[in-house]
Amino acid sequence: MMATNLASIADVLTGSNYLVAADAPLGPTSSLGNVFVQGNRLSFEQFLDGLYVPWFRRSEPGYDRARAIAEGDLASIETFLRWDSRLGLMTNADDIILAPGELAWFERVFAQRAVIFPKGGHCGNGAERRFVPKLAAFFTDGWAGR
Repeated sequence: MMATNLASIADVLTGSNYLVAADAPLGPTSSLGNVFVQGNRLSFEQFLDGLYVPWFRRSEPGYDRARAIAEGDLASIETFLRWDSRLGLMTNADDIILAPGELAWFERVFAQRAVIFPKGGHCGNGAERRFVPKLAAFFTDGWAGR
């Protein structure tokens, strides 16, 4: 659903005509039901290939999927993530979106600014007692409050 929201907004703003017709009369009360039905049938890869890559290819003819993936990888901004003390990480060791080696990478890059819970899946512990105080402490005291 989130990918559909992002794709439809990007489509309208860029005039890409991917999910929303470029000449669609859009207003504050326009129904977008059909857009979301269609968008929810598409995979992330289809959004990448059908909307994201073509948009960048407009200004850079050689732009391709491999480059998009490489530029979207957190490793491409590792130095920034490692040294900006305003940034931190909270995740779960059993998050299904983590690729092999990512947890160890997070621990190396974020060090003391990483809070890694053993269980919780993908965003599954947001309302648990162990999570809320750590999140509140970050917004109150930054990583010093961990």
